[in-house]
Amino acid sequence: MCRTGNCWDNAVAESFFATLKAEVVEYERYPTRAAAVASIRSYIDNFYNLKRRRSQLAYMSPIEFELKTYVTALARPRPRGRLYRNPPPGPRRRPGETSKESKT
Repeated sequence: MCRTGNCWDNAVAESFFATLKAEVVEYERYPTRAAAVASIRSYIDNFYNLKRRRSQLAYMSPIEFELKTYVTALARPRPRGRLYRNPPPGPRRRPGETSKESKT
């Protein structure tokens, strides 16, 4: 997968830049490089990372997916009672040895 010309080598990056070009860059004329950088950053920060639906998330936006996951986790029943079925063992004593409290 690391050889030159392998089309699957950087498919994620190629997909991102194709989407960026199709959704933002082709429809705008930028007077300066700084304006282009500001526009692309705004698109990535405000739309691509937050609102754009993704097939990996069942066609939900990341915000919707996280909210659904959080609500599902809250609705899951929690175990009742102790965390352990049996209490952890106490300190070991030798046969015939008593605790310090019983000596007094």
